[in-house]
Parts: sequence; C-alpha cells; structure tokens
Amino acid sequence: MQTNGGNNEPNFLNWLYSKIDDIDKALSENDENHLSINFIIDLHSAPGGRNSRGDFELYYNEELSQTFFKAWERLATHLKGRQGIWAYDLINEPLQSCPAPEERDYLYSCIRSTIISE
Repeated sequence: MQTNGGNNEPNFLNWLYSKIDDIDKALSENDENHLSINFIIDLHSAPGGRNSRGDFELYYNEELSQTFFKAWERLATHLKGRQGIWAYDLINEPLQSCPAPEERDYLYSCIRSTIISE
C-alpha cells in the first residue's frame, strides 16, 4: 500500500499538495490561539519510495529526483515567511545501503539551493 500517493510524479505531488492544506490549518490554529508552537516540516515519504535494499529510488532515477525538487520548491515557496516554521527535514533517514551514483551527489546541493533561493 502506497501512503504517499504512488511512485509517479502527478500522484506524489497531488498527495503532497493535499498535505500542504493540513500544514496551513495547523499554522493558522497556532497563530489564532497564540500557541507559539514551532513546526519542523519533515518529508518522510519520497517519490518512488524505497527499493528492496531500503535505498530511496530518487537517488537512482532522474525523474524521481526532479519530482523531489518540485515538491520542495513548492513547499519552500508556499511556506516562506510563515511564522511557526522552525526547520525543514528534507528527507527522513536518507540512509543508503551503498553509495548513490556519483552523478547524484548534487542532490543535497540542489535541494538546499532551492530552499535558500525561495
């Protein structure tokens, strides 16, 4: 059972965008009730999920990597300047059973630059 909308871009991004509504509701309630809660935006699901070795497929698949960038670009753009956002956890437990291919080493830099530029 896929909890993140599936392994293709439209389903993953649609799933993620629906979760942005949940974040907005939580941030609004936090503001309206003066709760002063700081939120960490933590992406536990990645496009393509994990393979049989437990590695994220996005490290081996350019289309999935681009979907991941689009997801964070949308999150960063939407949440920029929102009170209550304390931190971002780009991807939960990004452990790999073996090193990602060398051409994927840019992943962190691209995601980081996307968030900073937003």
